[in-house]
Amino acid sequence: MILATYAHNGFGRREAMNMASLLSLPFVERNKKSISTLCEDGKAKVCLVWTKRGPVLATPSGQEHYFHLSMAQLRLLRLMRGEKDHLLEAVGLDATSVLDATAGLGSDSIILSYGLQVPIVALEGFTPLAFITNYGFRHFVHEEEELTKALR
Repeated sequence: MILATYAHNGFGRREAMNMASLLSLPFVERNKKSISTLCEDGKAKVCLVWTKRGPVLATPSGQEHYFHLSMAQLRLLRLMRGEKDHLLEAVGLDATSVLDATAGLGSDSIILSYGLQVPIVALEGFTPLAFITNYGFRHFVHEEEELTKALR
């Protein structure tokens, strides 16, 4: 895996270097190369790239993953309309804390945080995905203040 800045005029270089250091990944200067070329040159299956929207996991074929609410967005809208969520029903509304041991994109953690309003610890084994999800939880701002609060 390699890391590159996805910046024009140096945007994101410092953030990308910090990210590389934090995750013990090599930092690679982009030098106007495409992400595909960077991945291929570094013999990497994926690249962790700093962009204007934060960290992005990119493949040589051009697929990208960045933080977004995913299916949590639809589930949150249902909860806001007063509808039930199966996960919240299964956990029970009397939980005092939750451990999400397979965080992935964080969708279940978001729902639990919003619905239960208790501390949530979310773990993810794939470090780049954990970094992206953690970044999103700390920086993503939703138009609904309560949803932004649930992310934090």
